[in-house]
Amino acid sequence: MKRPEVLFIALLVCVVPPTLYLMSNNTRYESHEITCLNESGAFKLSYESLTLEESIVFEDNETQKQVQVSEITPDTFSFVNNNKAYKINLEADNAIVVEEGVNEIFRCAHEVFKI
Repeated sequence: MKRPEVLFIALLVCVVPPTLYLMSNNTRYESHEITCLNESGAFKLSYESLTLEESIVFEDNETQKQVQVSEITPDTFSFVNNNKAYKINLEADNAIVVEEGVNEIFRCAHEVFKI
């Protein structure tokens, strides 16, 4: 084999796989949708990133509203809407809604879309 051919093959083997790996791990867009329901009703949450500075879209009874996240931990986040406190547990896939001291538990489904 000639020297340029060997260099070209070495370049393909050493550069292309790491480049493809890094490109596949970088997401340009990520969207999350959480749907929670129980026997008394349902609500839906949508967000791109979960931070205290950004708001999330809260949908209940066919109305959409932007709400601010008040607390974030590795497994949960909380917010308040219409005198109700919502605490979403991403690990356990459930939500607790507190209104005037009464707790309601919702079962949730979390869908993530990445490109």
